[in-house]
Amino acid sequence: MNTTVAILITAIVTIAYTTLGGLMGVALTDWIQSIIMIVGLILVVALGMSSLVPDSGIISSSFEFTEVLSQTVGNDFLSFTEGVTFIMVLAWVITFMPLNTISQTQIQRVYAAKSEQSIQRVSLIMVLFVGLFSAFALALVGIIGKNVIPEIGNPETIFPMMAMEVINPFMGMIVVTGILGACMSTVDSNLLGAGIHVSRDLYERQRKARGKVIHERGSILVTRWTIVIIGLLGTLAAILTPSIMELILTTLGVFAGGTFAPILFGLYWRRANATGAMAGIILGGLTTIIAVLMQTSLDPVIFGIIFSIAGTVIGSLSSKPDYEKGDVFQFKSVASKDLKFLGIVSIIFILFLFGFMNLNMWPWLILITLVALTLGVVLLIVYIFPQKN
Repeated sequence: MNTTVAILITAIVTIAYTTLGGLMGVALTDWIQSIIMIVGLILVVALGMSSLVPDSGIISSSFEFTEVLSQTVGNDFLSFTEGVTFIMVLAWVITFMPLNTISQTQIQRVYAAKSEQSIQRVSLIMVLFVGLFSAFALALVGIIGKNVIPEIGNPETIFPMMAMEVINPFMGMIVVTGILGACMSTVDSNLLGAGIHVSRDLYERQRKARGKVIHERGSILVTRWTIVIIGLLGTLAAILTPSIMELILTTLGVFAGGTFAPILFGLYWRRANATGAMAGIILGGLTTIIAVLMQTSLDPVIFGIIFSIAGTVIGSLSSKPDYEKGDVFQFKSVASKDLKFLGIVSIIFILFLFGFMNLNMWPWLILITLVALTLGVVLLIVYIFPQKN
């Protein structure tokens, strides 16, 4: 299929269900997409190992697969430090930590949670299921694929190619749909966030300032039209840009450089206010753009965050305090049970990482991962499906 046609079809579907369904539509589609993705991941890993080690069950194939892996790639690649420099790690932290801390999609889910306690514990569970088990399973897909399809031209297509190779084509198509679902999951949340920003922060605020009545129907209409307009602009950008990845990385860099400092100051510094936040966003965002254009040796996000901190602090201190809004975030909701939960998750994560270093431990890590992901699917179905509200 022509790439432009594929982009247009995906855009129409995503814009339509986000516009019509709102947060509930996003939540329901995310739920279905998550189940498809996780089931696909389990099948590709399990059947991929079986294709490398025929006539073996899942347990025996995981042990025999490790032996095959030892012969083909050896133990040299099992190192956390090989080829890694301090500057590289610093760049990763500066690039990805701000994005994951103040991501629109993350914050949106936080505010949609049942309670503070539930989002704290769900976030910790996400560390295991997304940051550990899913990440390891995806790495396994790449490693298995290197052996099953050694002649593959584009390594980025390994997951759909493996799905078609080791599962039957029909199931493979469902798995590929799950991959598209992961992209759509991010797109719909950002579209919805943009729509709410315009309706709440611009439309409703202006009407309130003029003393006019705010009608919910009018706000929803503004949100929906914003989603459509920004969705169409995003589609146009995807079609015209030479490299969608470069465009994403640049815009995410501007986003992180401009908003990371204001949001953290807003959460943890009582004196921070809207004037300081706006100054930090503008100064940090513009600095990041200038640094990108100048092609600085250091990551542009570093410059953006430094100037954003300066703008937020100077803007807040030189304007009228707004302690009423600042006090909203001055709360402590971490209980002793939460600290124990954090300790358990941290221990599991650290032990798993050390297990990576020893190839003999991989069969057990693979089995734990497959069991954990299967449990994740069961929990998604059991806890979400029966809910009527």
